[in-house]
Amino acid sequence: MPEAFETHFAQKEEESPEKIKEKKGLELAREIKKIKKRMEKEGKTIEGYQRIIELIQEIEELYEEKEAKKIYQSLKKTPLWDEETQQWNLYIDREGELIDPFYYRYSGDQLVGVLAEAVVGDFEEAKKIYQSLKKTRLWDEEKKQWNRCMNREGELIDSDRYSKTQLLGVLAEAVVGDFEEAKKIYQSLKKTPLWDEERQQWREWTKIERKLRDFDRYSGDQLVGVLAEAVVGDFEEAKKIYQSLKKPVFGMKKKNSGIG
Repeated sequence: MPEAFETHFAQKEEESPEKIKEKKGLELAREIKKIKKRMEKEGKTIEGYQRIIELIQEIEELYEEKEAKKIYQSLKKTPLWDEETQQWNLYIDREGELIDPFYYRYSGDQLVGVLAEAVVGDFEEAKKIYQSLKKTRLWDEEKKQWNRCMNREGELIDSDRYSKTQLLGVLAEAVVGDFEEAKKIYQSLKKTPLWDEERQQWREWTKIERKLRDFDRYSGDQLVGVLAEAVVGDFEEAKKIYQSLKKPVFGMKKKNSGIG
């Protein structure tokens, strides 16, 4: 049977570059959706998350002018990024001059950098940077926790344990490290004073000796906690915790010095 004219025309008609990008992007997005659905049924795996990141990178590569990628690369051209040590300095002023005279390196900043590198930079490079960080004094191998900060020479400055930093470490471990290890670290954190089991909230920080030093609850800590719970914990539990955080609190309570 002769090929229908309409079918032949539809096949031969040239598509615009934007249309091709759109179709390819939709295909990649559908694959991401399938992986997420599969992991919801069969369980989360590091391979699944790594494949999702690869697919996200492919989507970004379809659009050369991706804003996030441009911003990230521009940041690595400022004094914030130390090319020699592959670490992030604390801060610069408005004119782009480095302010911190001690070159302090906060573990939380480095871990966010690893996640940014994995998402909009180079995934393999993110893995290298993460592994190099775990060889510094920032990482406490014995306790599987992150110290707060060190200087450029790698000398430990502050060993306090902040919940947001530990939770960012869980996410970094899950994305570019060992997924099963990330789950173990996360569960161990929930056995420390940082986690308030009764209220299902994260306290801000503790001393290395596990003594609580602050009982306030910061929104950033709770939200990173929700992400960690969703990625390596219980997805349904993460949704419950998130919804509980969004419930309005009526009235104000005076601050006290007891454990909150």
